[in-house]
Amino acid sequence: MNPMRPLLPILIITLITCGGQKQTAQVGQPDTIAGYGIVLTKESPPQDVARLLIQALENDNEELLAKLVAVKYEARALTTTRRQLAALGKKLTPEKIAVMTAAGWCGTYLSFTPGRTRITDETICGDTAYVNIIAINLQGEERPIAIKMVREDGRWKIPAASEWLLERRY
Repeated sequence: MNPMRPLLPILIITLITCGGQKQTAQVGQPDTIAGYGIVLTKESPPQDVARLLIQALENDNEELLAKLVAVKYEARALTTTRRQLAALGKKLTPEKIAVMTAAGWCGTYLSFTPGRTRITDETICGDTAYVNIIAINLQGEERPIAIKMVREDGRWKIPAASEWLLERRY
């Protein structure tokens, strides 16, 4: 089996879902991350991070989405893929991880109606949090989703959409 085959769906999602535009992520963390009237600091609660995530998804803002990625968390999760890429002489950088993860979020969000997602509450347990949202699918049905967040470098960050739960988290 070609070791690049597992990455093919990510590439396709990247090209289709967010306009196929090449984006570069800023992995070095500024003091704040801001957009759409929301300013995140290290003290910002998970609900504020989720609000910015939803706004960036609704506006296809990959550059802002990449700043919300839990890059270190994702890098640990991609250990096997990184070994396969290293064997081919390729490197999976933190910037590439952020861009791929943000593109995955865009693909996931395509199945929901823009402008109708609302945050209901959050649950924090140590360095993990879940922000419960209600999204409306394209058939008009409410879908409860728990967006997982992890503490990374002192601020709340979001791992890949595959870590989100398609149910409410208490």
